[in-house]
Amino acid sequence: MNPSHQRSATLTMTTPRIALPQRAPATPTLFAGLLALLSAWLHRSRSRHDLASLDEHMLRDIGLTRFQVEIESTKPFWRI
Repeated sequence: MNPSHQRSATLTMTTPRIALPQRAPATPTLFAGLLALLSAWLHRSRSRHDLASLDEHMLRDIGLTRFQVEIESTKPFWRI
């Protein structure tokens, strides 16, 4: 083997490799968070609609007044 080939092979083998930290893309996390937010909004909206549809007897059973239900059911879906 030619000495110049041997030298370059040695340099290549002894050159340290720098490992860069691997970072997962933010897109799946962002997408999952957005999906969870939309799901919570939909659940909140449906729950308020269902609550508003209860009759007086059912409201009395769960300990709510019509006034309390009106306040809760008129909130926008994004408000807790």
